[in-house]
Amino acid sequence: MKKSLFVSLLILLFFQEVKSQNHSISIETELDKYFQATQNKDWKAVIDMINPKVFSFTAKEQMVQLYSQMESDAGMEMNFTEMEILKIRKGVEWRDTTYVPVDYKITLIVDLNPSRYQDPDMLKSISTGFEVVYGGQDISFDREQMSFTIRAKSTLIASSLLNSEQWYFGEYKPTDPITKLIFPEEILKRLEQGWN
Repeated sequence: MKKSLFVSLLILLFFQEVKSQNHSISIETELDKYFQATQNKDWKAVIDMINPKVFSFTAKEQMVQLYSQMESDAGMEMNFTEMEILKIRKGVEWRDTTYVPVDYKITLIVDLNPSRYQDPDMLKSISTGFEVVYGGQDISFDREQMSFTIRAKSTLIASSLLNSEQWYFGEYKPTDPITKLIFPEEILKRLEQGWN
């Protein structure tokens, strides 16, 4: 009896590990598309891959338009480089969804339009804004090039309905109210505690 129980347990663990590896492969494939769309500034494709719960606060079309106008309206050209997955953690099932944290790194270069950004107070305000958004990350400003370089490490939460491999992504920002609205409290608590 004990031997039979032990064998059953080993089989169960084996299938859970296979399932976890399949999640990793599928998430990595989707993340490659997500990163590529971000680098190409294909905002429609990016927004199609973000967590759909976001659209209960704002319309998808408005988000695409906002992202598309961001550079021209703000006078800032953004280039996303060196987007790389650092670690895909083990998935957790909660109710009808699987959640998988993905640690990644990114380099963002923001070139300012010199004709619009000469005021030192405005430059300081932009720098402060980046500090708020990317607190504790490597942020530098090249005055001659009028360019910010942000090297950041962050976490995305990949989510998919059970028995589906359609993954959506949302940025994990512990202090952002939207993070708390789109992800279950239990998942966020687990991340805060190290996801063990």
